[in-house]
Amino acid sequence: MSSRWRAEVYVALALLFAPLLACGRGIDLQDFDFDLPGEPEKPRKPVKLDTNPTDDEDEPNKAPKAKPVPGAKKGAVDLGTAIYPAGVATKGAIAFTFNVPPAHKLGYALAADEAKAIDVFYDKFAKSVQFKRVGAKAFQWSPPPGCPADMSCVYKKLIERTRDDVRVLSKRFKARADAAKLDAVQLTDLALSYVQEIPYKVPEDPFGLRPPPLVITKKEGDCDSKALLLYMILNDLGIEAVILSSKVHAHTMVGVPIPTAGTAFRWKNRKYAFVEVTAKGATIGWLPPDVSSPNDWTVELAP
Repeated sequence: MSSRWRAEVYVALALLFAPLLACGRGIDLQDFDFDLPGEPEKPRKPVKLDTNPTDDEDEPNKAPKAKPVPGAKKGAVDLGTAIYPAGVATKGAIAFTFNVPPAHKLGYALAADEAKAIDVFYDKFAKSVQFKRVGAKAFQWSPPPGCPADMSCVYKKLIERTRDDVRVLSKRFKARADAAKLDAVQLTDLALSYVQEIPYKVPEDPFGLRPPPLVITKKEGDCDSKALLLYMILNDLGIEAVILSSKVHAHTMVGVPIPTAGTAFRWKNRKYAFVEVTAKGATIGWLPPDVSSPNDWTVELAP
Protein backbone atom coordinates (compact mmCIF):
# COMPACT_ATOMS: atom_id res chain seq x y z
CA MET A 1 0.00 0.00 0.00
CA SER A 2 1.50 3.37 -1.02
CA SER A 3 1.86 6.13 1.56
CA ARG A 4 -0.25 8.43 -0.66
CA TRP A 5 -3.09 5.91 -0.85
CA ARG A 6 -2.92 5.39 2.91
CA ALA A 7 -3.07 9.13 3.45
CA GLU A 8 -6.15 9.46 1.22
CA VAL A 9 -7.92 6.66 3.08
CA TYR A 10 -6.90 8.20 6.38
CA VAL A 11 -8.32 11.62 5.44
CA ALA A 12 -11.59 10.06 4.31
CA LEU A 13 -11.98 8.17 7.58
CA ALA A 14 -11.06 11.21 9.64
CA LEU A 15 -14.14 13.01 8.32
CA LEU A 16 -16.50 10.38 9.65
CA PHE A 17 -18.81 11.21 12.49
CA ALA A 18 -18.31 9.29 15.71
CA PRO A 19 -21.44 8.55 17.76
CA LEU A 20 -21.37 8.91 21.50
CA LEU A 21 -22.53 5.85 23.40
CA ALA A 22 -24.09 5.39 26.83
CA CYS A 23 -21.76 4.39 29.66
CA GLY A 24 -22.08 3.12 33.22
CA ARG A 25 -23.53 0.13 35.04
CA GLY A 26 -25.31 -0.19 38.37
CA ILE A 27 -26.23 3.51 38.42
CA ASP A 28 -29.16 5.69 37.38
CA LEU A 29 -27.23 8.31 35.44
CA GLN A 30 -26.08 7.88 31.85
CA ASP A 31 -22.72 8.57 30.35
CA PHE A 32 -21.27 8.79 26.89
CA ASP A 33 -18.39 6.96 25.33
CA PHE A 34 -17.10 7.06 21.77
CA ASP A 35 -16.68 4.97 18.68
CA LEU A 36 -13.62 6.62 17.20
CA PRO A 37 -12.61 6.41 13.54
CA GLY A 38 -8.97 5.90 12.70
CA GLU A 39 -6.65 4.23 10.25
CA PRO A 40 -7.76 0.88 8.81
CA GLU A 41 -6.80 -1.93 11.15
CA LYS A 42 -7.69 -5.49 11.92
CA PRO A 43 -10.67 -5.60 14.29
CA ARG A 44 -9.72 -6.63 17.79
CA LYS A 45 -10.99 -10.01 18.86
CA PRO A 46 -13.30 -10.11 21.86
CA VAL A 47 -11.72 -11.52 25.01
CA LYS A 48 -12.70 -15.02 26.07
CA LEU A 49 -15.08 -14.88 29.01
CA ASP A 50 -14.48 -17.31 31.86
CA THR A 51 -17.32 -17.57 34.38
CA ASN A 52 -15.86 -20.62 36.13
CA PRO A 53 -13.08 -19.45 38.48
CA THR A 54 -11.99 -22.96 39.44
CA ASP A 55 -11.31 -24.68 36.14
CA ASP A 56 -7.75 -23.60 35.39
CA GLU A 57 -4.47 -25.26 36.20
CA ASP A 58 -2.79 -21.93 36.85
CA GLU A 59 -5.18 -20.97 39.64
CA PRO A 60 -6.05 -22.39 43.06
CA ASN A 61 -9.13 -24.58 43.39
CA LYS A 62 -10.86 -21.69 45.07
CA ALA A 63 -10.24 -17.99 44.68
CA PRO A 64 -8.76 -16.77 47.98
CA LYS A 65 -10.77 -14.48 50.16
CA ALA A 66 -9.07 -11.20 50.96
CA LYS A 67 -7.53 -11.19 54.41
CA PRO A 68 -8.97 -8.63 56.83
CA VAL A 69 -7.26 -5.28 56.42
CA PRO A 70 -5.90 -3.93 59.71
CA GLY A 71 -8.04 -1.01 60.84
CA ALA A 72 -7.66 2.05 63.01
CA LYS A 73 -8.56 2.04 66.69
CA LYS A 74 -10.83 5.03 66.14
CA GLY A 75 -12.34 6.27 62.90
CA ALA A 76 -11.01 5.67 59.40
CA VAL A 77 -7.48 4.72 58.50
CA ASP A 78 -5.96 8.02 57.36
CA LEU A 79 -3.71 7.63 54.33
CA GLY A 80 -2.77 11.29 54.48
CA THR A 81 -2.87 13.76 51.59
CA ALA A 82 -1.15 13.29 48.25
CA ILE A 83 0.08 16.63 46.90
CA TYR A 84 1.41 17.70 43.52
CA PRO A 85 3.71 19.38 42.97
CA ALA A 86 5.65 19.25 46.22
CA GLY A 87 4.97 22.14 48.53
CA VAL A 88 1.34 22.66 47.57
CA ALA A 89 -0.82 23.72 50.51
CA THR A 90 -3.19 21.00 51.69
CA LYS A 91 -5.92 23.50 52.52
CA GLY A 92 -8.87 22.72 50.31
CA ALA A 93 -7.59 19.23 49.48
CA ILE A 94 -10.21 16.85 48.08
CA ALA A 95 -10.64 13.88 50.42
CA PHE A 96 -12.74 10.75 50.05
CA THR A 97 -13.59 8.24 52.75
CA PHE A 98 -14.10 4.76 51.35
CA ASN A 99 -15.05 1.54 53.05
CA VAL A 100 -12.93 -1.50 52.18
CA PRO A 101 -13.48 -2.34 55.14
CA PRO A 102 -12.30 -0.82 57.39
CA ALA A 103 -12.95 2.74 56.31
CA HIS A 104 -10.01 4.60 54.81
CA LYS A 105 -9.51 8.27 54.08
CA LEU A 106 -7.27 9.76 51.41
CA GLY A 107 -6.81 13.38 50.40
CA TYR A 108 -5.48 14.91 47.20
CA ALA A 109 -4.18 18.44 46.64
CA LEU A 110 -3.31 19.62 43.15
CA ALA A 111 -1.91 23.08 42.48
CA ALA A 112 -4.41 25.32 40.71
CA ASP A 113 -1.91 26.24 38.01
CA GLU A 114 -1.15 22.56 37.38
CA ALA A 115 -4.86 21.75 37.04
CA LYS A 116 -5.18 24.61 34.55
CA ALA A 117 -2.09 23.42 32.67
CA ILE A 118 -3.64 19.96 32.29
CA ASP A 119 -6.81 21.49 30.86
CA VAL A 120 -4.79 23.64 28.46
CA PHE A 121 -2.75 20.61 27.33
CA TYR A 122 -5.89 18.57 26.74
CA ASP A 123 -7.62 21.35 24.84
CA LYS A 124 -4.55 21.80 22.61
CA PHE A 125 -4.46 18.08 21.90
CA ALA A 126 -8.16 18.09 21.03
CA LYS A 127 -7.61 20.99 18.63
CA SER A 128 -4.58 19.28 17.11
CA VAL A 129 -6.77 16.35 16.07
CA GLN A 130 -9.60 18.66 14.99
CA PHE A 131 -11.97 17.44 17.67
CA LYS A 132 -15.39 18.96 17.19
CA ARG A 133 -18.76 18.20 18.70
CA VAL A 134 -21.43 17.91 16.03
CA GLY A 135 -24.40 17.37 18.27
CA ALA A 136 -25.35 16.22 21.74
CA LYS A 137 -24.35 12.66 20.95
CA ALA A 138 -21.69 12.85 18.26
CA PHE A 139 -18.37 14.41 17.36
CA GLN A 140 -15.76 14.23 14.64
CA TRP A 141 -11.99 14.29 14.72
CA SER A 142 -8.92 13.59 12.63
CA PRO A 143 -6.90 10.86 14.37
CA PRO A 144 -3.13 11.02 13.94
CA PRO A 145 -1.46 8.37 11.74
CA GLY A 146 -1.17 5.04 13.52
CA CYS A 147 -3.97 5.76 15.97
CA PRO A 148 -6.37 2.79 16.34
CA ALA A 149 -10.12 3.24 16.04
CA ASP A 150 -10.66 3.41 19.78
CA MET A 151 -9.74 5.53 22.80
CA SER A 152 -6.23 4.15 23.28
CA CYS A 153 -4.42 7.12 21.70
CA VAL A 154 -6.31 9.59 23.88
CA TYR A 155 -5.64 7.47 26.97
CA LYS A 156 -1.92 7.41 26.22
CA LYS A 157 -1.76 11.17 25.77
CA LEU A 158 -3.38 11.76 29.15
CA ILE A 159 -1.19 9.17 30.86
CA GLU A 160 1.93 10.78 29.46
CA ARG A 161 0.89 14.23 30.69
CA THR A 162 -0.51 13.31 34.10
CA ARG A 163 1.75 10.43 35.18
CA ASP A 164 3.45 12.42 37.96
CA ASP A 165 0.15 13.95 39.11
CA VAL A 166 -1.27 10.48 39.75
CA ARG A 167 1.90 8.83 41.03
CA VAL A 168 1.82 10.82 44.30
CA LEU A 169 -1.57 9.22 44.92
CA SER A 170 -0.29 5.74 44.13
CA LYS A 171 2.52 6.21 46.65
CA ARG A 172 -0.06 6.66 49.41
CA PHE A 173 -1.61 3.31 48.55
CA LYS A 174 1.84 1.73 48.39
CA ALA A 175 2.71 3.06 51.85
CA ARG A 176 -0.50 1.59 53.23
CA ALA A 177 0.18 -1.75 51.53
CA ASP A 178 3.69 -1.91 52.98
CA ALA A 179 2.58 -0.94 56.48
CA ALA A 180 -0.34 -3.40 56.60
CA LYS A 181 1.35 -6.10 54.47
CA LEU A 182 -1.53 -6.15 51.99
CA ASP A 183 -1.63 -8.74 49.22
CA ALA A 184 -2.51 -7.96 45.59
CA VAL A 185 -6.22 -8.64 46.11
CA GLN A 186 -6.41 -6.35 49.13
CA LEU A 187 -4.43 -3.62 47.41
CA THR A 188 -6.61 -3.78 44.30
CA ASP A 189 -9.72 -3.63 46.45
CA LEU A 190 -8.34 -0.62 48.31
CA ALA A 191 -7.65 1.38 45.15
CA LEU A 192 -10.91 0.24 43.55
CA SER A 193 -12.97 1.35 46.55
CA TYR A 194 -11.36 4.78 46.37
CA VAL A 195 -12.18 5.24 42.69
CA GLN A 196 -15.72 3.90 43.14
CA GLU A 197 -16.32 6.53 45.83
CA ILE A 198 -15.80 9.38 43.34
CA PRO A 199 -19.27 10.59 42.21
CA TYR A 200 -20.43 9.60 38.76
CA LYS A 201 -21.22 12.26 36.18
CA VAL A 202 -20.79 12.68 32.46
CA PRO A 203 -17.93 15.14 31.85
CA GLU A 204 -18.00 17.96 29.31
CA ASP A 205 -14.32 17.41 28.51
CA PRO A 206 -13.14 16.55 24.98
CA PHE A 207 -13.94 12.97 23.93
CA GLY A 208 -16.15 12.69 27.03
CA LEU A 209 -12.99 11.68 28.90
CA ARG A 210 -11.75 13.64 31.92
CA PRO A 211 -8.01 13.70 32.76
CA PRO A 212 -7.37 11.41 35.77
CA PRO A 213 -6.18 14.07 38.28
CA LEU A 214 -9.20 16.24 37.44
CA VAL A 215 -11.58 13.35 38.08
CA ILE A 216 -10.49 13.76 41.69
CA THR A 217 -10.27 17.54 41.96
CA LYS A 218 -13.61 18.06 40.20
CA LYS A 219 -15.08 15.18 42.22
CA GLU A 220 -16.80 13.45 39.31
CA GLY A 221 -16.15 11.23 36.33
CA ASP A 222 -17.72 8.56 34.14
CA CYS A 223 -16.77 4.98 33.36
CA ASP A 224 -13.82 5.56 31.06
CA SER A 225 -12.51 8.54 33.06
CA LYS A 226 -12.55 6.56 36.30
CA ALA A 227 -11.23 3.43 34.57
CA LEU A 228 -8.19 5.35 33.35
CA LEU A 229 -7.53 6.69 36.86
CA LEU A 230 -7.67 3.20 38.36
CA TYR A 231 -5.55 1.78 35.53
CA MET A 232 -2.80 4.29 36.26
CA ILE A 233 -2.87 3.69 40.02
CA LEU A 234 -2.80 -0.09 39.74
CA ASN A 235 0.03 -0.15 37.21
CA ASP A 236 2.02 2.19 39.46
CA LEU A 237 1.52 -0.40 42.19
CA GLY A 238 2.83 -3.22 40.02
CA ILE A 239 -0.59 -4.70 39.24
CA GLU A 240 -0.68 -4.94 35.44
CA ALA A 241 -4.23 -3.81 34.80
CA VAL A 242 -5.82 -3.34 31.36
CA ILE A 243 -8.71 -1.24 30.10
CA LEU A 244 -11.42 -2.97 28.10
CA SER A 245 -14.62 -1.76 26.55
CA SER A 246 -17.79 -2.95 24.87
CA LYS A 247 -19.56 -1.12 22.07
CA VAL A 248 -22.70 -3.22 22.39
CA HIS A 249 -23.03 -2.59 26.11
CA ALA A 250 -21.57 0.93 25.82
CA HIS A 251 -19.33 0.57 28.82
CA THR A 252 -15.69 0.64 29.92
CA MET A 253 -14.14 -1.50 32.66
CA VAL A 254 -10.75 -2.51 34.04
CA GLY A 255 -9.23 -5.99 34.08
CA VAL A 256 -6.78 -7.16 36.73
CA PRO A 257 -4.62 -10.33 36.68
CA ILE A 258 -5.62 -11.61 40.10
CA PRO A 259 -7.74 -14.60 41.23
CA THR A 260 -11.47 -13.97 41.48
CA ALA A 261 -14.56 -15.84 42.54
CA GLY A 262 -16.49 -13.87 39.92
CA THR A 263 -16.23 -13.44 36.17
CA ALA A 264 -12.87 -13.31 34.45
CA PHE A 265 -11.60 -13.25 30.90
CA ARG A 266 -8.64 -14.58 28.97
CA TRP A 267 -6.36 -12.26 27.04
CA LYS A 268 -2.93 -13.15 25.65
CA ASN A 269 -2.84 -16.40 27.62
CA ARG A 270 -3.45 -14.65 30.90
CA LYS A 271 -6.51 -14.50 33.09
CA TYR A 272 -7.99 -11.20 34.29
CA ALA A 273 -10.87 -10.38 36.59
CA PHE A 274 -13.44 -7.79 35.52
CA VAL A 275 -13.43 -4.66 37.68
CA GLU A 276 -16.38 -2.24 37.72
CA VAL A 277 -15.45 1.37 38.58
CA THR A 278 -18.82 3.14 38.58
CA ALA A 279 -20.88 1.11 41.04
CA LYS A 280 -19.98 1.55 44.72
CA GLY A 281 -19.32 -1.73 46.46
CA ALA A 282 -19.00 -3.75 43.26
CA THR A 283 -16.54 -6.52 44.02
CA ILE A 284 -13.63 -7.73 41.90
CA GLY A 285 -15.02 -10.08 39.27
CA TRP A 286 -18.52 -8.54 39.28
CA LEU A 287 -20.03 -8.57 35.80
CA PRO A 288 -23.82 -8.43 35.50
CA PRO A 289 -25.30 -11.05 33.13
CA ASP A 290 -26.79 -8.34 30.92
CA VAL A 291 -23.35 -7.10 29.87
CA SER A 292 -21.80 -10.50 29.28
CA SER A 293 -23.92 -11.45 26.27
CA PRO A 294 -23.25 -10.76 23.54
CA ASN A 295 -19.55 -10.68 24.34
CA ASP A 296 -17.76 -7.97 22.39
CA TRP A 297 -15.40 -6.92 25.21
CA THR A 298 -12.01 -5.98 23.80
CA VAL A 299 -8.83 -4.76 25.50
CA GLU A 300 -8.09 -1.18 24.44
CA LEU A 301 -5.10 -0.40 26.63
CA ALA A 302 -2.43 -2.49 28.33
CA PRO A 303 0.93 -1.66 29.97
